[in-house]
Amino acid sequence: MKRSLALAFAFFASFLMLAGARAEAPFSFETAPGKLPKTVVPLDYDIALRPNVSALTFTGRESVSVRVTTGTSMIVLNTLGLHIAQASVDGHAVSSVVTDDKKQTTTLHLAAPVATGTHAIRLSFAGKIGEQPQGLFYTKFQTSGGERTMLATQMESTDARRMFPSWDEPAFRATYRLQVSVPKTFDAVSNMPASSTTITGDTKTVTFARTPKMASYLVVLCAGEFGYIQGVSDGVKVRVVAPKGREQNGRYALDAAERLLAYYDDYFGIKYPLPKLDLIAVPGGFPGAMENWGGITFTQGDLLFDPAVQPDSAKEGIFQTVAHEMSHQWFGDLVTMAWWDNLWLNEGFADWMQTKATDHFNPDWHLWQRVNGDVETAMATDGQMTTHPVQTPIEDETQADAAFDEITYQKGGAFIRMTEAYLGEAVFRDGIRQYMRANAYSNTTSANLYAALSAASHQDVATFAKAWTLDPGFPLVTADETCTNGRTSIALSQQRFFYEPDQTSSQLWQIPLRIAPALSPQGAQVTLMANKTQTVSAGPCDGPVLVNAGASGYFRVQYDATTSAALVNQIARLAPDDRVRVLADTQALVVAQKAPPGAFLQTVSNLGSDDNLAVWETTLSGLRRIADFEVGHPGLATFDAYRRSVLRPVFERIGGWAPSSSDAAVASLQQKLIEALGAAGDQEIIAQARVRYAKFRTDPASLPPNLRPAVLNVVGTYADAPTWDQMHAGIKQSKSTEEALMYVTALCHARDPELAQRCLEMSLNGDIPAEAGPVNGLFDLVTVATRARQPQMSWAFYKANAPKLQEHFSEFEQVYIGTKLLPLFWNAAPQAELEAYIKAHMPPGLPQTAQVLHLLDLTIATANRVVPEVDAWVSTKGAGTTAAGR
Repeated sequence: MKRSLALAFAFFASFLMLAGARAEAPFSFETAPGKLPKTVVPLDYDIALRPNVSALTFTGRESVSVRVTTGTSMIVLNTLGLHIAQASVDGHAVSSVVTDDKKQTTTLHLAAPVATGTHAIRLSFAGKIGEQPQGLFYTKFQTSGGERTMLATQMESTDARRMFPSWDEPAFRATYRLQVSVPKTFDAVSNMPASSTTITGDTKTVTFARTPKMASYLVVLCAGEFGYIQGVSDGVKVRVVAPKGREQNGRYALDAAERLLAYYDDYFGIKYPLPKLDLIAVPGGFPGAMENWGGITFTQGDLLFDPAVQPDSAKEGIFQTVAHEMSHQWFGDLVTMAWWDNLWLNEGFADWMQTKATDHFNPDWHLWQRVNGDVETAMATDGQMTTHPVQTPIEDETQADAAFDEITYQKGGAFIRMTEAYLGEAVFRDGIRQYMRANAYSNTTSANLYAALSAASHQDVATFAKAWTLDPGFPLVTADETCTNGRTSIALSQQRFFYEPDQTSSQLWQIPLRIAPALSPQGAQVTLMANKTQTVSAGPCDGPVLVNAGASGYFRVQYDATTSAALVNQIARLAPDDRVRVLADTQALVVAQKAPPGAFLQTVSNLGSDDNLAVWETTLSGLRRIADFEVGHPGLATFDAYRRSVLRPVFERIGGWAPSSSDAAVASLQQKLIEALGAAGDQEIIAQARVRYAKFRTDPASLPPNLRPAVLNVVGTYADAPTWDQMHAGIKQSKSTEEALMYVTALCHARDPELAQRCLEMSLNGDIPAEAGPVNGLFDLVTVATRARQPQMSWAFYKANAPKLQEHFSEFEQVYIGTKLLPLFWNAAPQAELEAYIKAHMPPGLPQTAQVLHLLDLTIATANRVVPEVDAWVSTKGAGTTAAGR
């Protein structure tokens, strides 16, 4: 599952601190965590639903075949927001039905105990179709024929219980046969193909084939007026399902899915086991994408691509999201984690696999070089004292929702990548195939994965993995290089990396070091560092040596002063992966007060003629972060001039405003540089953007889609009122949601205070297309606070309108609003005011409040320290370059 809101705010994340979990045993149903008794086990569901699209309610009937393992006089299952009208066991009415929405359970009390064996439970129930994406929900959207309604489901993590009574815990696998009655103009899609369709009057009843054994959170139902495009891959019918009229924009995703299915069939060594796979576009507030078995749901922007409007770079997100969710069809659906404490088995693996598979088909995107952004997202959180382990104890439903964070996804994925690099690609794949074969149609813990990898590699993977997954944080490796008698010796030590300089820890990891000469890293020497200190020999003394060559290790490195200076001086000659890692580690060492801010800026200045996209993505991120710190300080103009002096030569080397290169990486870098130079006040960029925008207004074909977002954002940043009004009119004139959102984003870049205020009001006045979802209103607040450089204005608007801004969000999203959005206002008000608001308005009962407060304090302290040091560096060492700024 990919969560858009989580990714949008991920860099600033900070989550609950819990003690590292104990090592666990392989999966056992009897001992798997959960709240429900294991004395009654579902085997098969027959569910019939009748939604009332006008009243936004539904009724349902279900028959559940269960196995009773211990005689009992009561049966407990999950419900939430459902009214149970009738209940019987083996045809006998139960004596009472007790529903407790706080515990999210319904208990059937029986007149006489049922014996061990198989029994039939029959239930009639009713519920509401909600606006929020949890359980069965609705979304409304505009078409050329007027407003339309679509029904969809979102069950993960624990919302199947909102649509039908169920044993809604992942260990309770069962088969499902679903039937739904909808308006006859609707089509319906579920996990399996339809086995029959009948129309009676104005009602269409669709019955779907029975599913394989699976977890309840993977059930899917979507209904509406759909269009389809389809293909075939390895004998499986693959379709894109979208609101009618938009299905052709799914052509790119369909092609990706067809290629990926065959790739995964081979990689996992097990053919995709269902007869069809649907990719379903859901307009509105759907959060990201969800891997329902056989019927993956996506927010529209993650599935549909309009080549006439969108830049080619949008394809990257679509391909990666499809790759992520499709990998779950095996790793997550066919084999499912036993409980939410092992969520990383699903999401960490899929996070890694989306890059591996996407890179396989799109090597010109250089994704392994560029994955640093995701790794840094995890490390930014994981370097704080308030982080949590990859495998975190989960006690209840709220904690299950909170587990969907960058530690589970990006750190989990980084650990998988490091493990594959350590064991070897072929050996790792063999272990995954053994894992799949041994656990198909069942559940697992991490112990099952480690057992399979150990059998394939003949190594103790469980011991290797323990600290990486069961302990919080990650190591800092210090490397002290010396040359004796012509041979290099490196004295190594490890300690936990903290951004907080006063923190210490005795934690140790088994760290797979890849040691190689910095200028010739091929054939790196692999060394497993398991002790606090270690000394290794690294060959002849012919230059600095890297200890994380290839950057596949999830740890930071601090070199001795001489080696560090040599790496900085020769950074332009390092391999791209290593250039990126040196830049990223240097930034982190600055925040941790282990290096001065000038160390990062000097490294940037030494990049020379580097044109690598991954290198500049990391550099642009670091420079923008410093610029954000400088907002409101007198040094901002000087730092912007320094940014221009660094970035302008890169822009000119890659061809400047010349038509976008056919090289995807160069085209993407061109876009990013235009926007960054515009934000830093490059007058030539601003003038040329205005010229291109003016021509675009009369001749849309004159501005290639690849350049549109960057040009619009630059024009929006410096817009006057007439220009802003022209761009605002573009929202209504747009032919797609994606095009409309380009205008919305550009408008919210406006630095004119009156125009920035008008942008904030768009989040409530209906200007943002409803089918884009309410989350875009929060994105606009962030854009105004950061890109428009109006944090105080954005904060004041948020405080005044928080209830309205939040009313359309699910409980899952409410957690993210508190934990991700509030720390972004670190420079918007006095710290005491921000802290008081956070304490008063964080969702009640969440342990994250302390972590949000800590992140706020850390960010403010870092900004206060970095700004004067950056100003001093730029005024001296950077002075020669800022003169070149435009």
